[in-house]
Amino acid sequence: MENNIGNKVISLKNVSIKRDGSILLNNITVSINRGDFVYLVGKTGSGKSTFLESLYANIKVHGDEAIVTGFDLIKIQDKKIPFLRRRLGIAFQDFQLLMDRTIEKNLEFAMKATGWRDKEKIRKRKEEVLNLVGLENKQKKMPATLSDGEKQRIVIARAILNNPELIIADEPTGSLDPETSAEIMRLLFDINKNNGTTVLMATHDYMLFRDFPAKILKCEDGRIEYANF
Repeated sequence: MENNIGNKVISLKNVSIKRDGSILLNNITVSINRGDFVYLVGKTGSGKSTFLESLYANIKVHGDEAIVTGFDLIKIQDKKIPFLRRRLGIAFQDFQLLMDRTIEKNLEFAMKATGWRDKEKIRKRKEEVLNLVGLENKQKKMPATLSDGEKQRIVIARAILNNPELIIADEPTGSLDPETSAEIMRLLFDINKNNGTTVLMATHDYMLFRDFPAKILKCEDGRIEYANF
């Protein structure tokens, strides 16, 4: 059963997150609205990645309320987790591409894993996302032949295949030079603005806030709260 939380994509009330029996984050009360772009910042080891993992039900949460794209993370059954993840687009810093197959086969693999079956619809959607990220001429290439910036674009293309309500990006510019980082940020902001897709992005790069201002959540001392920089 899904939960209607109005304009909110994420609604957390008094949530705690444990790992190996230890409480890592406690008393989290945060909401993120549809169409928001939100940075998640904090020192290494502060719990940013743990928090992001909890949003796609990779880590169990406890508390009064934890709703993500209509799914109740406190009560969610294992069999429902794939349906939650189809509403999310997840972009990792380390790319997690399949190195033994082409870019288009990477996208096909992700699509078939989330229920796509019609070959023509698969072909059209692959073209759409590759055009959107500016890599329509790279679909036959192997990942190893791409620059890190191009690989991150492919990761974003994969993340938006299912028209997600929420993109969760964990340090997507972490290994990129400043110019390439700016290109990736422009792409994410375009997706956010043009599609109305909510974006939650973990980062260490505070310089991004100047050129790409947005809301900021800070992870510190086991808490997550909105902050001003």
